[in-house]
Amino acid sequence: MDINNNIINKDKYKKEKEEKEEKEQEEEERKNRNEILFWNVFHNKFLRCLIIHHINNTHEWVRYEDHNDIHFNNRKKFKDIISLDRMIRSKQFILLKYKLESNEHIHITKFSSTYLFMAFNEFKNQNQINNNNNNNNNNNNNNNNNNNNNNNNNNNNNNNNNNNNNNDNKNNQREKEREKIIIILKDILNLLLTKKRNQFEIHDLTKDAISNDCIEAFNILINEPYSIKVYPSTLTKAIKNCHPDIVSLLLDLQVKQFGKIIIPKKVKKFSIFMASKNKQYTEEMMSFILFNNLNLSFLSSSSSSSSSSSSSSSTPSLLLSPSLSPLLSPSSSLSLSSPPLQLKVSRDFENKDATQSSIVIEERKNKRIKIEKMEEEDGREEEGEEEEEVKEKEKDSKEEKDSKEEKDSKEEKEEDETDFNGDFNDEDYEKQYISFRTFYSLKCLKLKYKLMELELVSNKNVTAGDFVELSIDFSFERLLFEFRVEIKYFRNHLNGIKKNQIEKRLNEIESMVDGFEKLKQLQKFIILQTKLIGLSKDYILKYGESINELHLDDGFHSLNDNSERSNLINLFRYIGLIGLHSTDHFLKLMKESMDDYKIKWYPILDCIKKENNNELKSISTPITTTTTTATTTTLLNNNNKNKRIFFISKKSEVDWFIECDNELIHSLVFEHICSDTFRIDTVELLEYIHSERVNVNKANYKSLSEKYLKKSQIEGVEPRKQYRHNFKRAIQKCDIKSLEIMDKLGIKVVATQDRFILPNTPISQIETLLDYLCTKSLFQCFCIESFERFFLELLEIYSKSEGELSLLPKVSINQIFPLEEVQKLIVFTILKGNFKFAQYLLKQTDNLGYIDLDGISLPLFLFDDSPSIYHPPGTTKKDITDLINIIEILVQKFPNNDIIIRSFYRNLIQIKGVSIEQLEYLHRLLNQQKDRNYLSETGLFESFYYLHIRSIKFTAYILSIPNIEEILDLFPSEMYNCNYSPSNNGTNEDNGYDIKDHLNSNLFTYDFIFGRDKSGCFINSFDNILDLLFKQLSFTPVNNLLNKININNIFYNNNNNNNNNNNNNNNNNNNNNNNNNNNNNNNNNNNNIINDRNCIFISSMLNSILDFCLSIKRVDLFFKYLEIIKNNENYKMKFVYTFCSPSKSILPGTTILMKNSKQPIQDNQLYPNLKVSDDLLLPIPKMIKVFQLTSNVIQKAITIIEDVEQIQKLIEYHFNEIKFHQTVFLSALWCGRIQDTARFIMNSYQVKLTCVNVFSMAEDCDNLSCSKLFLTDFFEKIQYPENFERLRIQFSFKLFRVMLLGLLILYFQDELLQYQKLITFNSSPPQTLNLLEESYRKIKSNFDNGIYSRATEMAYNITNPLKYQQVVYLYNLFQTEQVQSLFNTLLTNDQSLEEEKLFKKEQLQEYNQRDDNIFNESFIEGNIEQCQLVLKHYPNQFKITQSAITNTIKKNNIHIIKYYYDNPNCNLINNLKTDITLLNHLKLILKSHKDYKYILNYFL
Repeated sequence: MDINNNIINKDKYKKEKEEKEEKEQEEEERKNRNEILFWNVFHNKFLRCLIIHHINNTHEWVRYEDHNDIHFNNRKKFKDIISLDRMIRSKQFILLKYKLESNEHIHITKFSSTYLFMAFNEFKNQNQINNNNNNNNNNNNNNNNNNNNNNNNNNNNNNNNNNNNNNDNKNNQREKEREKIIIILKDILNLLLTKKRNQFEIHDLTKDAISNDCIEAFNILINEPYSIKVYPSTLTKAIKNCHPDIVSLLLDLQVKQFGKIIIPKKVKKFSIFMASKNKQYTEEMMSFILFNNLNLSFLSSSSSSSSSSSSSSSTPSLLLSPSLSPLLSPSSSLSLSSPPLQLKVSRDFENKDATQSSIVIEERKNKRIKIEKMEEEDGREEEGEEEEEVKEKEKDSKEEKDSKEEKDSKEEKEEDETDFNGDFNDEDYEKQYISFRTFYSLKCLKLKYKLMELELVSNKNVTAGDFVELSIDFSFERLLFEFRVEIKYFRNHLNGIKKNQIEKRLNEIESMVDGFEKLKQLQKFIILQTKLIGLSKDYILKYGESINELHLDDGFHSLNDNSERSNLINLFRYIGLIGLHSTDHFLKLMKESMDDYKIKWYPILDCIKKENNNELKSISTPITTTTTTATTTTLLNNNNKNKRIFFISKKSEVDWFIECDNELIHSLVFEHICSDTFRIDTVELLEYIHSERVNVNKANYKSLSEKYLKKSQIEGVEPRKQYRHNFKRAIQKCDIKSLEIMDKLGIKVVATQDRFILPNTPISQIETLLDYLCTKSLFQCFCIESFERFFLELLEIYSKSEGELSLLPKVSINQIFPLEEVQKLIVFTILKGNFKFAQYLLKQTDNLGYIDLDGISLPLFLFDDSPSIYHPPGTTKKDITDLINIIEILVQKFPNNDIIIRSFYRNLIQIKGVSIEQLEYLHRLLNQQKDRNYLSETGLFESFYYLHIRSIKFTAYILSIPNIEEILDLFPSEMYNCNYSPSNNGTNEDNGYDIKDHLNSNLFTYDFIFGRDKSGCFINSFDNILDLLFKQLSFTPVNNLLNKININNIFYNNNNNNNNNNNNNNNNNNNNNNNNNNNNNNNNNNNNIINDRNCIFISSMLNSILDFCLSIKRVDLFFKYLEIIKNNENYKMKFVYTFCSPSKSILPGTTILMKNSKQPIQDNQLYPNLKVSDDLLLPIPKMIKVFQLTSNVIQKAITIIEDVEQIQKLIEYHFNEIKFHQTVFLSALWCGRIQDTARFIMNSYQVKLTCVNVFSMAEDCDNLSCSKLFLTDFFEKIQYPENFERLRIQFSFKLFRVMLLGLLILYFQDELLQYQKLITFNSSPPQTLNLLEESYRKIKSNFDNGIYSRATEMAYNITNPLKYQQVVYLYNLFQTEQVQSLFNTLLTNDQSLEEEKLFKKEQLQEYNQRDDNIFNESFIEGNIEQCQLVLKHYPNQFKITQSAITNTIKKNNIHIIKYYYDNPNCNLINNLKTDITLLNHLKLILKSHKDYKYILNYFL
């Protein structure tokens, strides 16, 4: 038989092997065919170009789930991605590595290294988090095992082992992925240092690595082949960010690099404060600083001497953390060039600062003494003596300090640091303390005592109740420390006793030998000093004794000898401490109880126990001495959080309570019942408590249950709470017997917050429990809340199995709970998002009745103030299917509930991720019920989410409408709620843009958005829907506003009101002007006006359309709607000049397509009928009315549009606007469109170049590529950089000359008072000319400061017909010969003065010696590549100056100085290595620098 089986198995194995090999062969052949087919297509030029074109023009490659992810920077081509910062932030490490290996151009900023080092840490920290989560899961599993029965432990352990193995596998996989990424990041760093070092090493990389705690990168930087120096100031960053091992490593590196250990002065003084800012290693760093032999100014002489002796006896050693040990081990790469760096025995710091540090400590003590209140008179005398001793010591130590300062004066000057890189502010320097919060969070008592000894802790704005803990459960050391902290920093509980007396007693207790008695005496002493009620109660419970000194007013004395009388006294005192009675009433009851011979002692205090699984923590919160307590008014309540329970576990305890008829004892039990701390051990004992018995006392109660729980009912306490712990335990253990007893007693238990079903409970036990509950008990003990929680836990257990609902038991819910409770349970279960449970409830419900939601307010949210679309929190795509199933059940089983069905339908379409197919299926389902119209009501809510489901881009557009979120200020939850109507205190315009006023739900119906034709395609395309959205939400509001305004005649002046008031105060010199002012007042009261707010609204609404088209990369739609806007004269709300426009800046010989060049300017010119002479010295500039694009739209357009013909098309739409081509050019430089768009503009239009360095190194813009374009292809435009400033002056005056008269017109229209003077001086030419000259000066000042936006952008009042007479007058005045001559003279003189100043400046200092020349600008900034580019095109024209070296060192850019020192042949006039004067200046500057003074030997 066995032989036959073996033969069969062999044949089966052979057959399976052959089938497997056949499949592998077929798969290999398929791959080969695909490979061949791919390369055939790829080598076909036509097909390849067609595919690439399709990829570029397909807009739906990625379907975003969040509308905020839709932006114009998505899907950039690899060749266009050059920013190192962006590649790191977006985690494109493979792409970055490839570009570096290919030596492609990469733009690097001063922040690039920070982003790289942060990337190292991100993956390192992810691994730590995963490991921590795994450990937590393991701990939870182990805890669950301990809570289960012994019979189940084997199964549970197996489950845990499987879980742990799965977790280990996942963690191992994550660890491998993390290691791969770390390796790639290391390769990237090496490539940057190898191929891009001049661009990358533009600041202190080692300090940056330490600042980000990036040890992997630091390890690469300090070793061969780079061996980058680590400067002493890096120590500050290490203390604040790293592990102490790194500080130790830095100290050893100093010995290796500089021959000695250098601790900066600030570090000596503030190192503890720095360590307190170390978020990861606060405690380790403080311990390292305080307990190592470091020469720090705040260390006491005793600590210094002790540490010195300890360190001199043996070699100091450091315990490396697991994460750092591999990095610092001998096998690590640190040992590439030398043996591994270790702490050496030779690191012995001289104890020079011992006396100085003692002075610091004494000074701090004196300051604290002055701040604290003085104690009693006796204490004052002793403190006075102590102060005198302190002064004597201080005097002696100051003499030693003076001698020390004289000896080391040179060293102190060298270590003086003026720049601390902003790590500390003045307030921190003054404090020199760590916060009490940081101090108290430390774990090491030794460290805490040391900080207290050195007076380094500040308790400012902190109360003892916030931190200090005093608990009976503390160890001796912990309790002693907490009490000392409270005495030292908060001076609480002194009670007239001096500190030295308290410390003396504490020392006596500390010297005791017996550990138990020592702790007890300390607790007793603290209770006597603090008078804390919590400690007093815990003391009685722990030792069965009371402290007579605390209870003097009760008149009794407990011998604490375990006698019956002593025990009764202690019991009543404990009850008194609870504070259930007033003092007098309690003392009376206690005296009566002690005289009552019927009361027999029973160790009832043993029933009061600490609750399991509760965190033990007590925070003392003293209260005033007037607080009423049971025994004394001097006891203070510390709000002890150690939760104590009254635990009945024996029948004898029940009997004693029945027999005892004492009010104080009753109050003890009743207090625990009221506070939900009354527990009954077993269900059998619970049954015994409820059993009837013969009356044994005058109370005439039949049972303990009736005696106490009936009283609790009278007092309003819920009796069912007392049984929920028994009930919970019976469910957890699947204890059927206990449940039967509780059912027999007829107990209905309230819900509990704890789990009913423990994790890893065997399924067989759960099935047994369910069988009893569903068939016999019918959930008799369950309330509706407990029922819900129980089944939610069942679903959680079955969730890993397929068809989990089928595994749940079948039970008729209508037989268990009333219909009203069933309805509420189902509705609120769905609203909470528990859709699986809701399905189960509906299937198990026979009668649902009719659910009316009138009493339930269901908000219909659309979006928040971000603005972001609202999705029900916590819902996922899985919930969509569940909710569809719920609606199916409701439609098929309870079709009459149309309100609830419609409500759940709305809930469904709100969930994130609903597909069109799911919505169409649901729509068909609901329309099948011909007698029901579930979807009859279609409003704003449905239209909004229909659009979102059709395309998330529609949501992106709606929520991008300007200021759509402003109206949310009127909503209570700052969420747009369709069911809420905000109060309208003004017009709709005042309330902001309200979407319900514009989104017509009758148009955006389901059929319009999702209707399909016979072929299955949508009837309305995306573009059609978007077009209607634009019309409804943007164009219609704009047109409605324009219809209220006479756009051609009426404009509004912001300053009319003020100006009119000023005019009314003037003399009536001109009747016409007075009439004009009156007319203005009347017009200002007219509602049909256009003001600045309306102009901004119209412009922003129309620009938002164009902005959105560019955000979704639809250039075709952008130009479509731009043309619509441009063709509507009413949309043109701004007036701009026409000089320096693209139409007037075309380069000679340029052949570009100009569609709009034939359009006459007069068609939309401002004041076309006004006559202007053609032979004026200063022309009056013409202005045209335009629609102006925002800078954001222009930037997006230039970024997205790649075809220069379309760029030209964009320019032609703004062909007559001032400097529009210049705006396009600057945007192209900013966006990185340098080689196409920027080059096209420079080849086609006149572009003024007066600089080479367009952007700084801090900006994420490719300044190097910009400079290469200028210097390589357009060198003739910047051939003479020394003329840049002169050209700027000439261009500025040329522009100002053209704009001057226009600016003056606007000026006099704004300043009506000045205009009145001008008219008044009309008969006096000298006064008129003086006023015009004064106005000229103001305009010139504003122009120089860049304040002329109204002249080039928006002007609201210039088309006002009421101002027309002013304009006519100014036009005529400015064309007169005298005025023209005046302004021409002023302009000529000012330009001559500016050029004369420049000439003097050039005479004093040649261009190549100035710091603002094109070379020194980059040199001071540390930009080596830019400097080299300049020197390549301007050889032997520039030199390094002393001033440039000084400013470079101030900016810590030593790297560029090293570069030009090591590379002397760089087309410079001078040589840094051979120029002795320059070299000496460099050394002089380096000597005063905090770090660079240690590398003087580099420049020998």
